[in-house]
Amino acid sequence: MAVTGGFCPLPARLGGDALSGLTAEQHARLAADTVAKKRTAPFCFFSWSLASGGGNPVVTNYLGMNGAGPSFAPNLNQSSGSTVTLRWRTAGFSDPYSIAYAWLPRHALVSANSSSFARGVWELLNDGIRFRLFDAAGSQISAPVAGSCIIW
Repeated sequence: MAVTGGFCPLPARLGGDALSGLTAEQHARLAADTVAKKRTAPFCFFSWSLASGGGNPVVTNYLGMNGAGPSFAPNLNQSSGSTVTLRWRTAGFSDPYSIAYAWLPRHALVSANSSSFARGVWELLNDGIRFRLFDAAGSQISAPVAGSCIIW
């Protein structure tokens, strides 16, 4: 039955030959590749927009290893007129089996949605990120603008 297309026949069972199951070596390679993809994949991606009336930015889109939707996003607050700080309530996240793991961000990419040049400079925190935006002249943009961020 070809309902699963290229994944047929499923479920992939251990033992047998290449047509009826996975050998031990194939299973070990599949497991190692899956773990490597998870370790190198971004932890989260989110975007923010400005609240009406020029208030603090609001997370509008969030997709991360800890969940999808703004309810899983970090708490977004503006510590000063030009610095935006994002912090999660806890520095550890649970997997689907309710096992908690600590998480420490290693790298980020901040971009701004602006009609003129805007470059993001970020500082990683133990439980979040702090960033500022600069214009083409090197001056710090005082009011926050909408943008997006990827954290690894």
